[in-house]
Amino acid sequence: MSVSAPYRFVPLSSLIVFPHWADQVSHDRPFSDGISGELNIQIHNTSALCVGGKQERSSEHQAGKVHFYRTPDNTLAIPGTSLKGMLRNVVEIASFSRFKQVEDQKLGVRDISEANNFYAKEMRNPSAGWLNFRNGKWTITPCGFVRVHQEQIINHFGISYADWEKQKTAKARYNTKIGTCPKIAYEIQDEVRNGKRLGNLLKSGEQIGRLVMTGQPGRGFQSGRGAKKYEFIFQESTDADIVISSEVMSGFMQIHEHTTEWEFWFPKLGNLEMGIPVFWHKEGSNVRSLGLAMMYKVAYKNSLHDAINHTSPKHLDTHLPDMADLIFGYISDAETPSSSVPAALKGRVNIVTAHLDSKQPPLSWSNKTVLSAPKPTYYPLYIRQDATGAFNQLMQKSPRLSGWKRYQTKPTLISPAPDGISLKAQVQLEQLAEGQQFNGKIVFHNLRPIELGALVWALTFGGRDKLRHSLGMGKPYGLGQLRIAVTQARLRRNDQQDSGDALSLLDACQLAFETYMNDIIKMVGVQKTDWLETGEIKALLEYATPSHASSGLEYLKKPEEYARARVAENLEGIIKEFHAHKPTEYDDNATLAPIPEQDLSSLMALAAEKQAAQAQQEARDRDREDASTEEQYLMDLEDHLKKITSDAATSSAKKNALKFIKTAFEEQYEYFDDKQKQRFWETGEAINAILNDKTTSKFLKKRTELAPN
Repeated sequence: MSVSAPYRFVPLSSLIVFPHWADQVSHDRPFSDGISGELNIQIHNTSALCVGGKQERSSEHQAGKVHFYRTPDNTLAIPGTSLKGMLRNVVEIASFSRFKQVEDQKLGVRDISEANNFYAKEMRNPSAGWLNFRNGKWTITPCGFVRVHQEQIINHFGISYADWEKQKTAKARYNTKIGTCPKIAYEIQDEVRNGKRLGNLLKSGEQIGRLVMTGQPGRGFQSGRGAKKYEFIFQESTDADIVISSEVMSGFMQIHEHTTEWEFWFPKLGNLEMGIPVFWHKEGSNVRSLGLAMMYKVAYKNSLHDAINHTSPKHLDTHLPDMADLIFGYISDAETPSSSVPAALKGRVNIVTAHLDSKQPPLSWSNKTVLSAPKPTYYPLYIRQDATGAFNQLMQKSPRLSGWKRYQTKPTLISPAPDGISLKAQVQLEQLAEGQQFNGKIVFHNLRPIELGALVWALTFGGRDKLRHSLGMGKPYGLGQLRIAVTQARLRRNDQQDSGDALSLLDACQLAFETYMNDIIKMVGVQKTDWLETGEIKALLEYATPSHASSGLEYLKKPEEYARARVAENLEGIIKEFHAHKPTEYDDNATLAPIPEQDLSSLMALAAEKQAAQAQQEARDRDREDASTEEQYLMDLEDHLKKITSDAATSSAKKNALKFIKTAFEEQYEYFDDKQKQRFWETGEAINAILNDKTTSKFLKKRTELAPN
């Protein structure tokens, strides 16, 4: 089976760009080429939208509600902080900034999808023991254990099967007639099952142990194969304590601290005669891991920050600010910040709350739904995979995170919550119908042209008006798709020169940013491609392009579906769908030299040429819509000739040139009139002359007799 999810990942690059002017940024010292001003923006929601405001908590009798954000005068609005976070994320990706907004934590895993996977190997040969906190240290007192069938327990304590089955947690079962870890007489059977000794409960006897229960994750013991049937008897041990390292205990606490099991055990710790019953595994003479059940959730060897460091330690190094830091501000948490760069910088961009135009907004409440999602523990997606035959995960030596999580824009559909889901887990969203307009403003101070260009590029994805941002609640269901346009700009240059047409100056700044990033990629030299052709930018633009279908972009409906997908035979499909875009690889020990920058006058001239070319292309696109099928094929072929003739021609464009020639010939040549045939051959020969490719030359030569005289 394949995994379906509404999100994808922009790959995490080992290339991180630190602008060389970082130590010069200040609110008080103007850049010679700095620009200050305001941008008026219009925001159109092209899908239903819910920007979260006031919330009503759910209960057992009523689903929760999330109201749309409102200003004190009751106007629907989008807070500037929400827009800032959305745009900062785009700038981080586009400028190859650091991946740093990740809390460091050790995740836990319990994966029983395959009998011989990494988790099964980790769980072999468990030991038992009593957990205590003594003299300021966490310790385990090792002890032996045997298993005992649940039927013996309910018979011994006089509990009905129906009452037993209702109590699913260890806490609930202890609180019946049993009590917490009661002393119990038992004998050890001769029989060994699945490598574990079995015990029989006795009314009295010399061998005394403690009855330990770990809850019932599924069906009752009478349900046959696959149901949990056994609990445990722990011995009362006098073995020497083993001190648990702070690292192992930290991993245990991150997994268990807020669970109902730990909330049951921890307050009792001082009153327990033996301690808290745990299972554990050893490494040499030390505790490697521990948990509150035999098949416990084990902490991964690598934390999230470890996995980020495996891509590049610079992602978490806060000594130097990246492009997003310089534009939006930062606070360094480095213990010894760089002497040349301030430890904190207020952002030079302020985004004002955007207000809805309409006085009578078309609002409605969504279906009751569930806004839950797989956690980062689902390693097939959140850990970068490669075709090694087995899934990568955080227990390995050098795992890497998949990257920035982005929601693919898609048709809006909020399906009702599945049957059986408690109202306490459900929520309704107050949603604004699509097609509304918000007006906002961005105020900025002393930005360099490259920085201003990065901001403008992020607003419109470089002028790609078909692409969409995602904002607010319900993104997994297609809500929150936005298009942003700059409608007016007021700019002031620090060099006192006339800003001319403000929108043209913005185009020049955007070109400065694109040129800067292209020069960085060329300088790195590990990829013979442009910045736009890197895996990071291709992924960013792809996921912002609206999909016309939701297939493959919905959550799987049941947890067991995720477990079934987590087998090696699905690895290839998961890589193709979630890890297809390749990250930019770079030796992070190398130093990037400052990039020579073009002056604004030159950039404005180039921007004007680009605008003219774009207008020409838009006119040609309109002509294409009215053209015949034969003419459309020829226009595509001629446009591809222009693409491979340009200075920015990519290797993929040249590689695909023959495909355009073959497609036009095989599908339309017989329908061309004489003039169209002449154009086909002229264009084909021109492409062939540029490519100097044997395959293309051979294809045309074999069909020369069909060319017009």
